[in-house]
Amino acid sequence: MTLATNMLTIGFDAKRAFNNNAGLGNYSRAMIRLLSKFYSDNRYILYTPKMCENFAHQFDDIDNITVKSPESGWKWARSLWRSYHLSKIAQKEVDIYHGLSHELPFGVEKTGIKKIVTMHDLIAWRHPEFFKPIDRKIYQKKQVYACKTADIVIAISEQTKQDLIEILRANPQKIRVVYQPCSPIFYERSSEAKKKACAEKYRLPERFILSIGTIEARKNLMTTLRALPALPEEICLVAVGRKTKYADVVVEEAKRLHLSDRLLMIDNGDFSDFPAIYANATVFVYPSFYEGFGIPVLEAMNCGVPVVASNVASLPEVGGDAALYISPEDYETLGNHINAILDDELLRDEMIRKGRLQAEKFSEEKIAGDLWAVYRELK
Repeated sequence: MTLATNMLTIGFDAKRAFNNNAGLGNYSRAMIRLLSKFYSDNRYILYTPKMCENFAHQFDDIDNITVKSPESGWKWARSLWRSYHLSKIAQKEVDIYHGLSHELPFGVEKTGIKKIVTMHDLIAWRHPEFFKPIDRKIYQKKQVYACKTADIVIAISEQTKQDLIEILRANPQKIRVVYQPCSPIFYERSSEAKKKACAEKYRLPERFILSIGTIEARKNLMTTLRALPALPEEICLVAVGRKTKYADVVVEEAKRLHLSDRLLMIDNGDFSDFPAIYANATVFVYPSFYEGFGIPVLEAMNCGVPVVASNVASLPEVGGDAALYISPEDYETLGNHINAILDDELLRDEMIRKGRLQAEKFSEEKIAGDLWAVYRELK
């Protein structure tokens, strides 16, 4: 379905779309595809300083998308091209510039371009302990500048909106909440053949608790691990995501608790296999300390898996009444919730039913419409 528009040329900071395999990359790719699909009358220019081979040709089949990267001498100064020179390029080409991941190019306020920035979270402010000092300072500086400079700030959740107002003193009058969708691959149910093939490919246990996301301290896999002793012995924990040093800490704790044979970490999973991995899971658990949105919760609900998540930040906003909740470090309650789901088939079926209904609130067409409504404000 294509919705009618008066044509605009919209430029995107597409670095994450071409170089990030996880959250910010998935968001960028999803939003670009939604607009090109539902509002195809427009022209979209994607600016990226470089391209990972995995994503280099992802938009080749879309006529209304043009991709631009540094040329001539700027090939040797790609970061400067993106952070400083891009505002001068966009000034000549676009009606609206949209920074998809927390930032806008410096100097863009002098160009007269209409400016939008998407703010995903303020983790660098809420939990500075999860960042290296230099990284934290860079993130904070860029976020302050982007919020001050943008004509409209898109927050991906009500939680992020409140954080922007509270922490950055952002003007609430220019903040709009536009949720994010998950990839279309999660809307189709996995066949039994696909589920079996993925189970064999990754050597998945017959029954397991699933965690998907970078294996880092903020995602808090440790709480799920510590709930395992309270569960039936055949229940294992499968963690899918890029490993950080925190993964080693979890592995050591598993050894201490004599749970090594019940822990499987997969750090090279193919994203196209994720729906079948979710569908094979018994329960999806997400005890994160903080999320701006929490896209794995939405993915799991779309795939028909009961969800237990932490009761902080945006996660109750995404999960609604379809999920069960815990305090992030309360592994005892987590164990009780999982056992209840294992023991009560009616509860499990009801959570799956409610999960699919909750996921419908984040449909592609609705989110595309909400995003286009923001652009219309600046026409």
